[in-house]
Amino acid sequence: MVNELNFCLILSSQNTTKAVSNLLLNMGITCYAVDTPENALDSIKNIKTTFIFIDLDFANNVSFEFLDKLKTLEDYTSIYIIGTSFNSTEKFIKQFQLYNLAGFILKPISMDILKTKIQNLINKFKDHFPERKHIRVRPLDDELMRISFQLKNNKLITAKVIDISLGGLAAELYTNYESPELEDESVINNIIFEAGNKEIDVDAKIIHKKLRFFTVKFTSFHHNSYDSLIKYIMKKLNE
Repeated sequence: MVNELNFCLILSSQNTTKAVSNLLLNMGITCYAVDTPENALDSIKNIKTTFIFIDLDFANNVSFEFLDKLKTLEDYTSIYIIGTSFNSTEKFIKQFQLYNLAGFILKPISMDILKTKIQNLINKFKDHFPERKHIRVRPLDDELMRISFQLKNNKLITAKVIDISLGGLAAELYTNYESPELEDESVINNIIFEAGNKEIDVDAKIIHKKLRFFTVKFTSFHHNSYDSLIKYIMKKLNE
């Protein structure tokens, strides 16, 4: 995912990390999590990072020690910093402003406020990184991820998933089949597949089909399919 917008999350709460990760993923933004500021630098050296979202309330002032060290490293001076804390005193905010500050979120973190803040940052810095919609991941060959759905004539269609995102997927039919129901812009109901041992049930519209290859855009998710697909994609991103 080189040259794409990417967040490093350094947050003290696992629940908050999960919530922020899901929010970013829904916005089409990749992210990875680091458990403490002391361990962050090694990750940043190996993963192209655009923003760091850091908890400033770690004990022993380790967050600011990390930011001080990061500030001295020329290769990482372009990384924008978003901080979060219970402390909002003028002295504290001035201390934080010594870094490449992009934003500050007061705890407890509101996901609605955070989403607005991030969207504003994307608009502000959009010339610095490309626009994107959804993160696509490729299932491993041994996952054998396949979709199946039934046409109105009761023909069962199966296909191997090539890549997938929250927005849709690309697939290859095991056997080519021509039908008006498989033409571009056609709607398919109840496409079934497994992701992370969870059944996913979606409705979709065919974007393009050529011979055995086709792409679809998801139009709706049934039951807990959306949450299950988020978990699968997050797991793939962290592999």
